[in-house]
Amino acid sequence: MRTLVGALALAKMQGREFSYHWAIDHRFGAELSDLWEFPYRSLDDDLARDILKSGVALHNEQLADLEAVDGEAALFIKTIHEMRHPVLRESGRMELRRLDPVAEVRRRVLETWDKGLGAAPYVAVMIRAHAASHATTLRTSPLEWYVERMQELADRFSGLRFFLSTDSPEAQEAMLRRFGRVVVQDDKGGYNSKTGLQAAVADLYLLAAGSFVLQPYWSSFPAMSRALADPRVRFVDANSAAAEPPSIDLPLPADPLRPYARA
Repeated sequence: MRTLVGALALAKMQGREFSYHWAIDHRFGAELSDLWEFPYRSLDDDLARDILKSGVALHNEQLADLEAVDGEAALFIKTIHEMRHPVLRESGRMELRRLDPVAEVRRRVLETWDKGLGAAPYVAVMIRAHAASHATTLRTSPLEWYVERMQELADRFSGLRFFLSTDSPEAQEAMLRRFGRVVVQDDKGGYNSKTGLQAAVADLYLLAAGSFVLQPYWSSFPAMSRALADPRVRFVDANSAAAEPPSIDLPLPADPLRPYARA
């Protein structure tokens, strides 16, 4: 998704039409249109395959000279990574913020928000514990680290509420048993199913609406959430948590679907 919004920003900068290819298979079971309102042309698998076979020049996330590619009649970008050019990274973040989630995602965000998250600043927690997670993430961000940090925060801030996002039902149950003020989404569906991915997008907004975020190390998921958040929100992981003490004084956004807009 970060690739797409960066490429979309480039298309707008250079006055180009924009189209994209979004693969659906057993590893990812939702169309982009199932997640965000995205009114741009989607290329089907056959057309995308034909373009690649035609031998066109392909750019990747390292595209550095925007003026040089402005002269190309058609510009093809193929990568799974965020665009590296600082202008495209920042402009892509703005494009992501402009997108509206689909109705089902909006419903999930607002119903979860109404469980008490909108009452006071909260700490958002994102745990990657599924077996499909990157080995570095699993090794450096164990469940024990989250338990310790959350307990420290609960002891320091009386009545503190947590929002929990995780890809592991077992981790979710463990946290619900351990802490009394943990808010989670209901019925998140199967891993990488359409329902599960809609729940994941809702999690992005609810994480970004927190006032302090505990995140896994070496994971792109919280990077998406950071792009939606007010820049004052601190995202910390097991490698950065020893820095300055956390603050949860940042006011909540008026609208969790616009988490970057705060007083």
